[in-house]
Amino acid sequence: SSWTPHGGGHHQGGPHQNGPCDSSTELITVTDLPQAAQDWLTANQGTAVIEAVVKRTKSNCDVYYSVKFDDGTKVRFDADGNKIG
Repeated sequence: SSWTPHGGGHHQGGPHQNGPCDSSTELITVTDLPQAAQDWLTANQGTAVIEAVVKRTKSNCDVYYSVKFDDGTKVRFDADGNKIG
């Protein structure tokens, strides 16, 4: 989408674009996570290997992070790095 939050609030968007932010998903690295999430992973990861780290931004500007391990399990963190879900 080419919509940006600047310029009068009119935008071309579908029904999923009802907030001030573009919803997005991007692959990041563990070091891009908030420190609290990194600390949780250090303390709780065990022998599992991290397969992917994803940062998701919703159209309402909420951000959360999802960490997927090689055993198929996932853990989610909020924008501050607190474990959720």
